[in-house]
Amino acid sequence: MRAPPKPRDASDLIRIDPEDDDVDPVSVIIFDDPDSRIVVDNNDDTWEFAINDEIAYSRWEIGELPEWIEPVLSQIGIRAVRSGQVDV
Repeated sequence: MRAPPKPRDASDLIRIDPEDDDVDPVSVIIFDDPDSRIVVDNNDDTWEFAINDEIAYSRWEIGELPEWIEPVLSQIGIRAVRSGQVDV
């Protein structure tokens, strides 16, 4: 499966193969400007995270996210995934 093209305002697009055999490779789109956020796209669903101090903040409760998402984000330097707003 091909990676989608990098959005014009994205800083980077990375393809990561989760260690879960039931999950196809996912696209991780990184936006640094004007805000720090990450979008994870697995072709069926998309999740967006605000990033602050290497912590990804999700509007979804942690139990609503797939189990493979935190290990995928750790591969790009995210230390933890939290639900709620970014405390800046």
